[in-house]
Formats: sequence, C-alpha cells, structure tokens
Amino acid sequence: MRFIGKKQNTMKNIILYIILLLAGCSFSLRKEGEELMRAESMMQEKPDSALNILKQLPPHTLKTGEQQALFALLYSQALDKNYIDETNDSLIGIAVEYYNAHPEPYRLMLAYYYLSRIQFNAGSYTSSILSAHKAQRHAESIGNYFFLGLIYRGMATTYNRLHNAREDVNYCTLAHQYFLQAHAETYADFALLDISRAHHNNRKYDECIRIARQAFDSACAKGDTTLMAESLHLIGCSSVAQQNYRAGKDIYLRLLSLCPTCLSDTDYKNLALIYFSENNMDSTVFYQHKINKHTSAIAKIDYEMYLLQGKTSQALQALNVITTTQDSFIHHVLNQNISSTLTDYYKQEEEFLKNKLQYESKQRFGIIAFSLLLTVFLFVFYHIHLNRKQRKVEENMLLAQELSEKLKRQNSDITDRKGHIDELLKQKFNTIDQLCNTYYECKDTPREKERIYTEAIGMISKFREDPHTQRELETFLNTYKNNLMADFHQEFPKLKDADYQLFLYYTLGLSSSTISIFLQEKADVIYNRKNRLKNKIKNSDSDKKELFLKTLS
Repeated sequence: MRFIGKKQNTMKNIILYIILLLAGCSFSLRKEGEELMRAESMMQEKPDSALNILKQLPPHTLKTGEQQALFALLYSQALDKNYIDETNDSLIGIAVEYYNAHPEPYRLMLAYYYLSRIQFNAGSYTSSILSAHKAQRHAESIGNYFFLGLIYRGMATTYNRLHNAREDVNYCTLAHQYFLQAHAETYADFALLDISRAHHNNRKYDECIRIARQAFDSACAKGDTTLMAESLHLIGCSSVAQQNYRAGKDIYLRLLSLCPTCLSDTDYKNLALIYFSENNMDSTVFYQHKINKHTSAIAKIDYEMYLLQGKTSQALQALNVITTTQDSFIHHVLNQNISSTLTDYYKQEEEFLKNKLQYESKQRFGIIAFSLLLTVFLFVFYHIHLNRKQRKVEENMLLAQELSEKLKRQNSDITDRKGHIDELLKQKFNTIDQLCNTYYECKDTPREKERIYTEAIGMISKFREDPHTQRELETFLNTYKNNLMADFHQEFPKLKDADYQLFLYYTLGLSSSTISIFLQEKADVIYNRKNRLKNKIKNSDSDKKELFLKTLS
C-alpha cells in the first residue's frame, strides 16, 4: 500500500510538472506573439520603434513556424523601412517558404516584395524581377493597389539599373496609376517624377519636361520643396541635354534659390556647361571644382566642352573614357548569372509545387479524418439515440403494463363497490319490505301496532348488538371514506369502544336521537360524550384531527 501511495504521488508530481511546463510554454508563446503583433502594428507609422522591438526578441525564443516566419518578414520589412539595405536573403527566405506552404496572400505578397528588394540590393536584378512578379500576382489576387504601386515602382528601378528605358517608363506609369487608385497622392506625385526621369533616360526630353512641370505644379500646390527641387532638376537636365542653355540656366537659378544644397554632380556639370557656353570661365571653373573627382561627370563635361570648342580629338579621348566606364557597367549587367537565376527560379517553383502538394495532401487527410470522425460521431449518436428510444419504448411498455394492472384493480374495485352498493340498496329496501310485510300481516288486527313496534325494536337491537353489522359499517366507511375509521383507530388507539361507536354513528350521519337509541343513552348524555370526544381530538397531536373534528361537527 505504501508503494502504491508513493507511485501515485510520483505520478501526481509528473502531471503537475507537465501542466506547469505547458502553462509556461503557453505564456511564453503568447508573450512573443503579442510582441510580434505590436511590432507589426507600429510598422507603418513608427518603423524605427518596430525594429527596436524586433531586435529585443531573439529568434531562438520563437518556437512555432508561424512566429518564426512572421519575425523573418517583419524584421526584413523594418530594415527596408529604416533605409538599411540588406543583401542576404536567408532570413526572408524563411517567410517565403512558410507562407508558400501555409497560404496567407497578404503576407506572401509582402515576403516576395521584400525578397525582391533584398535581391536588388545584392545586385541580383533578374532574380529581383522574378520575385517582384510573384509579389505582383498575389497583390492582384487581394486587390491591394498600394502595394501594386510599390511593386511596379521597384521593378521600374530595377529596369532603370539595367538601362532598359522602355520598361522603366512602362512600370513607372503603372506605379503612378495604382498609387492614384490607392489614393496615395504623395506616392503618386513622386511616381510622376519617376516617369519624367525615365523619359529623360530614354532621351525623350520634351516629354520629360512636360511631366516634370506637372509634378512641379502639384508640389507648389502642396508646398513640397523636395518634390519641387527634384522636378526642377529634371527640367534643367533635359533643357541642357537639348542644348537649350538659356532655359536651363533659368531653371537652375530657381533651383539654387529654392534649395542650394540639393544640387548633384550632374547639376554642377550642367551649370559648368551653361556658363562655358556663355564664355563665363570663372563660373565654369567654380562649378567644375564642385564636381566629385571620382564621378563620370568629369569625363562628360570634358567631352561636351571639347565639342563646344570644336576640339574633336580631345573630345574623342574623353568619349573613350566614358565608353570604357559604360562598357564596364554593361559587362557587369550582361554577366548577370541568368542560368543560375533560372535554375533558382525553377527550383523555387518546384519547391512551391512540392509544398502545395504537401498542403493539399494534408488538407485531404484532414478532410478524410474529419469525415471519419463525423461518421463515427453520427454512428455513436445514432446508436445512443436508438438505445434511448428502445429504453423509452421499454419504459412505455412497463408503464402500459402498470396502467393495465391498475385498470384491472380499479375494475375489480368498481365491481366490489357495485356489489356493496347493491347490498346497501337491498338492505335499505329490505328493512322497508320487512316492516311493510309485518304491517300487511297484522293489518286490521288488535296486535297491529304491537307487531310493528316489536319488529322495529328487533331491527334496532340487531343493528346495535350485532358485531358483524358493526364491522360491515366500518368496512363501508374505510372503503368510501378513504380509510377514515382505520385512521381514527390508528391515531387514537386507547379510546373506549363506545367512543368508537359514537364516532362511527356520527360519521354515518345519524342524528343524536338515533344514536341515543342505538347506545341506550339519553340525548343530553350523547351530546356531552360528543363534546368530550371532540376535546380529546382537538388536544391531540394528530395530523388528521381537523378531518375528524369536521366529521363530528
């Protein structure tokens, strides 16, 4: 017994430990989940705060695949929103893999979008475009116009980096359209600026100037100095590219008055050319010195100045420098590992299909398991229902049998009572019949009255003295008065026989004078005995005394 008790205590301790462990895990999971939700809610308005929350949440504390995927997505998103260019796609890959296996269109769209951003930062432009197309597909499926604008803007930037001006213009235009549909006006204004820049890169300078002026007007209406400066920059660049130096000078003077620190090396190069065309060498040299010595803008300004001076040989040498730089970049772009990218793409597609098949397999298994459980449940429910119905039928059968037996007993009682009633009728009319016979026999004789008197006295004596008659009267009362006499005997077992007779006669409804004849007492004596009996009943503890008193009243 002691061993069994120890074993039970050990089992209780183990169970308690398991419960505490599960409660701790549940609390930990809930806390980490709440932190992830808090970071996600702050991502748009306070991305720096969201990043701080995520940094304080070590990845090894995340136990479930869902939490790990959400952390990977939010952390990648926070880095991008805080202008930290991540180039390693291993973290965001966790989110891509998870949300492909557990489809959540919005988060899967985000995962592919930030994967595209990271691949762009790493210089994997082809992979970035492929990921962007996948993000676009999921954004379209949920009708998220704002993210469609962001995706198209990212694709335009990638094509710009690849010097594909036509696709750059195309995707900038799409980004502008979707930002407008999303009512993101600020994003739409800067997308308009991107369209203008794409036209400039495509050497469509008039179109660039036209669209840049639209952006400038919108910026003036909203008081956006950054947008105004960028618009003036593009108008000035296109004007100089058209060799419209006078218009370009006016634009650059406005830009200098608006934001002197906003000028780039390209702007300084253009200002140097403008003043060189006016033979203003001091200003030319001034802006030449502002150009970063390590940029290609130095070679470009040399080339254009030599052309303006008609020094073709020197211009050709400067052009060779520019061409060498561009050839180096083009070589880098063309040597993007297309085969590797396609291999990765098909590998991802294969992995996606594999995950999809696994998901569908699990889904089918879940449906089959649910169907089996439902079938078992229905079978058990039907079996229980059938048993209950059978028990109900059996209970009804027993009830019917009891009712049948009760009916038989009641029929038997009715038969007995009918016999009693017949006997009472017979006795009642038998008394009248006897008196009438006596009167008939003695009619018109001297002994007429004497014979009738003697007959009546005989009947009274028989009623008073015959024990059998007394028992029949008590039986009659017990039968038709709910065991009244039996209850009276039980409640008052120590009374005299005369008191029982007195109660019997009063219960039968006989008058005091009749009772005085049966008991051979005077009427006032009967009255006093009745009062004494009532007092005994009234002073007793019997629960039925009110019924007995009512009988004697």
